[in-house]
Amino acid sequence: NVAAIIGAPTGWSTLTPVYISNESRTIFISAGTRRHIGSSGSFVFRVSLPVEKAAEELLGYAVNTAGLKTFFFVTVMEDEALNVGAAFRRAVEKKGGAVKGQGSIFTEDDIGTTVDDLKKNMPVDGVIFAGGPEMAVKFAKAAKKAGVSVPLVGGSELHSDEFLRGGDAVAGSLVYSGFSLDDTDPTAKKFISSYTGRYGHSPDEFSADA
Repeated sequence: NVAAIIGAPTGWSTLTPVYISNESRTIFISAGTRRHIGSSGSFVFRVSLPVEKAAEELLGYAVNTAGLKTFFFVTVMEDEALNVGAAFRRAVEKKGGAVKGQGSIFTEDDIGTTVDDLKKNMPVDGVIFAGGPEMAVKFAKAAKKAGVSVPLVGGSELHSDEFLRGGDAVAGSLVYSGFSLDDTDPTAKKFISSYTGRYGHSPDEFSADA
């Protein structure tokens, strides 16, 4: 007697039930996943801005409008960041940009080494950062302290108050998001107002997807 299942953006609760949902002909909707959910079948859906499309649009803007042609690539070695990083790599090549170097961050201890690698590959026009806001801010501040000031290019993880609190270190960054608090659409404005009134804080992308 279940018409549909609404799952989380990522993790086992999204990836595990998809085959069972198709076999039982039960609609499964992931509220917020940006990745393609494998060979998931006709009963599995996602409601979000796909990372593949978003990365291409952002890199197209970065290369053709903002004039960023060469990039250093930084990947935080976490599941979702790896997915975002792979999409950005494909987008760079498709949009005519070039990757001059790369670094990986497993823990905060790796930030200094990655900044050193960035300095060795300078000049570059931007740093494509696949990872969350906390690590991005720490990386940007470390790079600025080391005398390197280049804009970060990243995914919707960086579309957050936590990232903006990075101040001058993150100024000029380019990020994408499937949802914005500045949206003037009447439906979006009504949602933002009612959500804020109920929970006492502004909604984020995942709240809007859900």
